This record gives sequence, C-alpha cells and structure tokens, in this order.
Amino acid sequence: LVHVTSPMLKCILFGEFDNIVGPKIAFQIPAGFVTQDTFDGISEYIITKPALSGKLITLNAYRLKFLGVSVIIEGSKYQRNALLFNPTFVFESRTDTQPYDPIVRKLADILQTLEKEGEFLSNPSHKRKLPFIFEQIFNDLNSKGECAIRVDQVNSINLKLFPKLEDPPHVLDHQVPVRVVDFDANVTSNWDITMLQVIPYIDGVNYVARIAKLACIDIALVRKCLQHLIYYGCIEMIPIFQYGNVYTPTPHIRKLSDNVAMQRACVGYVAMPGAPPPTFANIFTLYCALHPAITFREFCQEHDLQSHGIQDRPFITFGVINGFLRRIHTYPLAVDPPRLAPSPSRLPYNTPPSPTSPGHTPGAPDTPSQTPTGTTPPHTPAMLEASSLSQTTTSPLSHSMPAIPPPPTASTPRMPHPVRTYADGNHSYDEICCELGQSAEGVRATLSAELNYCNICK
Repeated sequence: LVHVTSPMLKCILFGEFDNIVGPKIAFQIPAGFVTQDTFDGISEYIITKPALSGKLITLNAYRLKFLGVSVIIEGSKYQRNALLFNPTFVFESRTDTQPYDPIVRKLADILQTLEKEGEFLSNPSHKRKLPFIFEQIFNDLNSKGECAIRVDQVNSINLKLFPKLEDPPHVLDHQVPVRVVDFDANVTSNWDITMLQVIPYIDGVNYVARIAKLACIDIALVRKCLQHLIYYGCIEMIPIFQYGNVYTPTPHIRKLSDNVAMQRACVGYVAMPGAPPPTFANIFTLYCALHPAITFREFCQEHDLQSHGIQDRPFITFGVINGFLRRIHTYPLAVDPPRLAPSPSRLPYNTPPSPTSPGHTPGAPDTPSQTPTGTTPPHTPAMLEASSLSQTTTSPLSHSMPAIPPPPTASTPRMPHPVRTYADGNHSYDEICCELGQSAEGVRATLSAELNYCNICK
C-alpha cells in the first residue's frame, strides 16, 4: 500500500472521438486542468490511428506528462463503425509514471469490457456515471493508493498502486546478510531450491563467500538469492563484525533519540538473554561514546557492555542496519615501487668475486656485471654474507679459494604476490581477506614483506 503525501496524479481526462467535432475531452477531473489549446496540440496522441490502438502511450508536452491507452472498438452499431476513446492520466512532466502503467492498462481494458458487454460508454444513461467513477478513482489513488468502485450489480473497478522498488545493490562477497523480517514462517517447499539451501545460513554472522562454501552452491547463485531477498526487504547487508573494527555515529543517530518505537526495538534487540534489560538512556550514551580513535575491542574493554546487559554484536548490528552507526574501513595503499629484496639463492651462479677478494685471477674475462678495475664494488647483502662466510670458515683452503654461493633454487624470477594488486587504495581489508583467504594480521604481514604501504581510513 502506497500512502502519497502530495498527489502525484494531477488529472484524469476521458478523451473520445466525436463524429462532428472530432477528438475532444468528454470530461476531466478536476475540470479545466487541461486547456482546449493543450488538448488540440496533443489530440493525435490521445485519439490515435489504428496502428497505435491498444498501446500504452506516454507523452511529454506543455510541461505535463500524459499516460493513456487509445482504444478502438469496431462495430456496425456505431457511427463510422467504430467507438474511439482514451482514459488518460496527467502528471507533472518529471513524474516517474511507471507505477501507473498497469493501472492505466487495466482501466482501459475494464472500460472496453463494460462497453462490449453492456454498452456502458455508448448508452447515455450509463455513460453519465463515468465522471463520478473517474472522480473517485482520482481521489482514492491520490489518498490511499487504491480504489474499489462498484459499477453495477455484477461489475466493479479495482485498482491498486504498487510502489516502484529500486533495483537491489550489488552483493559483495565479504558482506554479511542480516534478517530484518522473520520470513521463516512463509518459507514453503515451492520456493526456489537454491533459496531454500541458502536461507539456513543467513544468521547475521556468515558472510557471502562463507555461505556459498557452507551451502556448496556457486557464489554467483548465492548473490542472486540474496539480491532477491534485499529487493523484497527481507535482509540488509552489513560489513563483517570484528572487534578490531572501528565504528562512529552518524547524524542519523538523532532519529533514535526521537523515535520511541525504534528505542523499544533497540532495547529488545541488544539486551542479553536472561539479564535485566538495559535502559535506553544507557544504550544511547554508549552509542554516542563510539569514535574513530579506538577500535571496538578497546571500547568494550573501557565500557564493558556485558556488565550493562548489552550484547556486543547486536549492539553494533542494530546501529549499522538503521544507519546511525558507520563502519570505518581501512584501505592499504602502496606508497612507492615494490621492493624486491635479493637473496643469495637468487644471485647468478657465475657471479664473479670482487677484484680484491681472495682467489681473484687478474686478466680473467669480464662479464657484464663485473666492476671496472680500480673501483670499489658496492657491497650487496649477498656479497657481505659470502665475505663473512669466507672469513669464518676453518677450511685450510679458505684463503686461496673464493666463497661459492649455493646453487640457485629456481631459474625464473620471483612472481609478485597477489596482494600487490589490492594495494591501490580501493580495496578494504575485508575484501582482501576474503579474496586471499587470510586474516587481517596475515594480510598486513604479507603487505609489509612485499612493499611499502600506508593505510587509508574512510
């Protein structure tokens, strides 16, 4: 049911073809809204040619939007062998008329049926009822979003305006679905079999990728199922809950202080089972005490929610779902080119010793990496390690033979770690952990070993 605060429907007019004057407005609700000049300019789209008969026509003209279905009923009992009419709804030009499409179609079909079965439009004694019927349709749709009108003893007009639901957002693998309505009682065996396998794992803890693994279902199908539940308002998606997360209140926390029904729901949702319920004043104070400088773990250590009879996870979940708490995500960003630390095992096997090292043979052929004679070579970590080994060895040949590094373990360069592709400031730790299957600590350790980076919190 749609409750419209300001009328979206501005006018309903009934256009018809008069055998003398041609297309005309038989009547309109409210009277005089569409001027005769305006109608003359659009009449060919109201009373149309046979090619457009039965088609839904939307027309933007004269800062108005017209929505109607032109109907042509052929028969020898009519002058010119046809009855032409069009019930047209009129809106402001920028109005989204999609919710009214099925209503206009249905109204045109009902009027066509009434005419074919009882000459409701061609018989003047019946047709005089039509303006009153249209007036009730206009008022009821604008005030209640629906109408039920008795035409005669056997016919009625029942119309209902359904809201236009927005397309559901994309479901991310690291998000957690949380139930906002109890739909278990409505689940039957006739539901989609994939949906029936997914629903048991929607517990407010499991994230999307984990649900797919537990249910043994392709993750793309799990996303589709969750999008359907979001579309019908059964679930909400929130970030993964961890004690290392950071949360902060949003300006929407004012609605919690003003909405008494939400306050009662909050107390019932966050209260610990079997414990005395906390006061709302205490809960609201704790919500306001969250700030970006501390993690939720530090917050719990400071305030000890359980001593107040409050559950940790529901405390955060309720705030995030209702929009007055926000999770501050952390995004790693590489700050310089990746550093590849060389290791002794990956130096070329035939790396020559320095000219000053023991065992160097003057006049030996140079290699591309050889240091020119008379200069001091740079001491790489591998060379320093080899020099240290040659000085500490106890072999009698240590002063006459160069130190030989161990043979290489691989002939190809080291491949970069996949974590590098995520260190661009656009991927949160939740996403990276989900993609790589690592904990946040493991991801940080890998990032530290692979590159220099900083964290962006937003």
